[in-house]
Amino acid sequence: MNIKSYILPEKDVGALAQSVAIQQRKISLIKDKESSFYIAHVDAETIIPKSIQILEIQVSETTGLPELNEADPNGVDLLLRLQFDKQVEKEKLPEIYEHLTKAIDKALKEIQP
Repeated sequence: MNIKSYILPEKDVGALAQSVAIQQRKISLIKDKESSFYIAHVDAETIIPKSIQILEIQVSETTGLPELNEADPNGVDLLLRLQFDKQVEKEKLPEIYEHLTKAIDKALKEIQP
């Protein structure tokens, strides 16, 4: 059986489970201990509704954990988990991403000759 793995927010778990059940497919859900996200392993033939916020990921067969793709020789794989004191509106996330990108670029320019 071919399986695809996804990461999704807790609020979309019910909708995904219902969609998988209606299609009479199998699903396995694992709660990420550090966040409100879930890792879902679903039959590859399952059709995921576009209304569900979900991101396909590669999972290591040996560890069951998300796996990084082959690294770009000019890049760095960086996993960043941010924890805010208060809830941040989703519309603000692109702006936060932009500020983080600028801060990383600035830091690299300062430490590289």
